[in-house]
Parts: sequence; C-alpha cells; structure tokens
Amino acid sequence: MPGGTSPVWFMLRGEQKFGPYSHDKLKQLVDLGKVTPDDYFGRKGMERWTRGRDIPEVQALFDAKAAAPPTPPADAAPGQTFTFVV
Repeated sequence: MPGGTSPVWFMLRGEQKFGPYSHDKLKQLVDLGKVTPDDYFGRKGMERWTRGRDIPEVQALFDAKAAAPPTPPADAAPGQTFTFVV
C-alpha cells in the first residue's frame, strides 16, 4: 500500500455495522473465524456493500486461511505427530 497505509474496512452483518478494521485486523478476524465470505464489506470508494467472496482482496484472506496447515492440539506432546484428514 502506498505510504504504508492500510485500507479501512467496515463489515455489515444483518443490520449491524462493525469496524473500522485495518487490513491486518480483518485478516485476524478471518483467521479466528469471526467473519465469513458471506458477510458484507465496504470501504471508502466502494459504491455499495459487497460480499467478501466478491471482493478479490477480501476473498484472498479466506483463501490464505484455507491453505494454511492445521495447528496441532495445544495438549500435544513434543514430537508427537498427527495426521489431519481434510
């Protein structure tokens, strides 16, 4: 982003508006499962609320989460291996 600035995102779920969120904060919310591609997002310059899956920059956050390997359980013993079935 020019000058190190991050877009400010807002989210709409039902009648409730949330935000503003930086791109990094939005990524964190995606990673935590707090937002979905079906939620509506907007930012300055957009004409209307748009589903996250229809905004390439937002959808990329969900794609990155889906591609990340799962985290082993917190109670896993050191050196213990797991097989994740997807």
